[in-house]
Amino acid sequence: MPQSLLVKVRTVRCLKDKVSSGHYLVIVHALDRIGGNRIKFDHIKTEGYYKVISKNLREFSQKKRAFLNQENRQVEEQRHDGTLQYKKADATGANFFKANNPDIEMHKDDQSEYSNELSASSVDFNQHLLIDFERTYTRYTRFNSRAIDENLEFEDTVTVLIPSKPQTTNVLLFQLILLESESIPKDYTVGWGVFPVLNSDFNINEGKYKVPLMFGNVDPSLDRF
Repeated sequence: MPQSLLVKVRTVRCLKDKVSSGHYLVIVHALDRIGGNRIKFDHIKTEGYYKVISKNLREFSQKKRAFLNQENRQVEEQRHDGTLQYKKADATGANFFKANNPDIEMHKDDQSEYSNELSASSVDFNQHLLIDFERTYTRYTRFNSRAIDENLEFEDTVTVLIPSKPQTTNVLLFQLILLESESIPKDYTVGWGVFPVLNSDFNINEGKYKVPLMFGNVDPSLDRF
């Protein structure tokens, strides 16, 4: 099963009047090597795998909470003389609040709501990110191509599928695309660059990086950094 890599594209710097004015976006693909072929996966099948894993994790969370609420659960405690003894563990989880607060009564509706909270947590878009395996490009942004226009801001995240065990030759290909308009007959690549998936320790690169872009369309004859 492939793994997902979240690539956040923030800005293209120092464009100014080096490119034409228009709407731009950035496409991100995974390649087997520089100048090689694109690594493709079945998005629908991959999404199914992720849903199964998510379901198993939620079921594990429910079973774990049920185990923690068992009254006969025991934990080790150290005596004053240094020996160990078993004692009844403190109540935890949903039943903990009911046992320690007699005035609070958990109704059937509350239990159902609590169960739904365990099975599917509410989504906070300030902390969570909607993953779309089919979208390999950022949102388009207008650039006026004036001397005072320094940077092209995107601030968007692209999900890229890479092999479960990436090879040392695998790279990410970034393409800056100028979109079709009334004055531009078709979409074309303005600049491109590549970035290695793995670092010198053979781990996936994480953090903030700058990728140099070369002017023009992708040149497959280039096979090294």
